[in-house]
Amino acid sequence: NWNPTDVTTLSPSHRNIYQGLCVFDYQTQYETALTYRNAEKPFVIRNDPKVTSVARRWEDDPEYLHRALGDVEEFRTERSPSELFMWYRLRGGGKHAAPEGYERPENDEVEMTYGEWLEHALEKDGRALGDEDA
Repeated sequence: NWNPTDVTTLSPSHRNIYQGLCVFDYQTQYETALTYRNAEKPFVIRNDPKVTSVARRWEDDPEYLHRALGDVEEFRTERSPSELFMWYRLRGGGKHAAPEGYERPENDEVEMTYGEWLEHALEKDGRALGDEDA
């Protein structure tokens, strides 16, 4: 366990990153990736032509997403009082019930336009990067 907001607390000799997730190639390991997805296991997928195409479009035109989503329609988004977003999904009872002492993450859901979301995201990004104006 470590402080997820300050990795500099780890000594330089312990800052190695180890890939702990399976990485699948979309072109050759798609069925295996589906098995992981259906079992709700984390994994990384590489070489998906649709994702590559979208990523190129967004990279070539930074305003593409803003134009597509606009500043009128509101979308559901998660908000956290800290920079930590803990994903969770509790199922019914039995073996999937919340463990004793479980505390739900402080995230909540709000609705906002893409423009509002982008403004918040850039403000937080500026703070994270040490931008004095953010």
